[in-house]
Amino acid sequence: MQREILIRLVGWIAGSTIAMLSLAVFGWWFYLRPLIVEAVGGVPDGAVVAFHRADLNEDTCPGGWAPFKEGRGRFVIGVGQPIQGFEVDEGKDLLPSHVFNSAKGFQNSKLTMRELPPHDHATWVYAESYHVSARGRVGEDQGLWGVYAASDNRTRSSKEGLGESFSNLPPFIALYLCKKR
Repeated sequence: MQREILIRLVGWIAGSTIAMLSLAVFGWWFYLRPLIVEAVGGVPDGAVVAFHRADLNEDTCPGGWAPFKEGRGRFVIGVGQPIQGFEVDEGKDLLPSHVFNSAKGFQNSKLTMRELPPHDHATWVYAESYHVSARGRVGEDQGLWGVYAASDNRTRSSKEGLGESFSNLPPFIALYLCKKR
């Protein structure tokens, strides 16, 4: 009987020890998981990823992910002041800086006169003519006289264009954007 009690006591101690160790490992896992994921290069919470999967739609994402609705129909652009050396127009203008989570831009644009570069559409017509005629009576020496005419007409062309909007979209592929939870 003592032996049976001893065996049961050892079983309870072993079972309790295993249960406590399991709970400790489970607790440590929740504490260490973010550190392990960061250390081994996992996908951190808040990351936005584009998925090319036929089993998704705009309202579904893989497990652990949620649709990133703020990104629908938009391009992603980097936040902050651009680095020197990445200027537009050979050093004349820096790219603009962008604030986190700001949403700007238009799919279609309509140029105004203010946005067009200064230009004109001048036409130049130059015409020249010379008319020679004989005068006098029959039998007399006929002298020649002439009329010289030249014109230098500069005119403006008529206005062209209908002022309709146009697309600013570069070539693209539409994918599902999902945010890691």
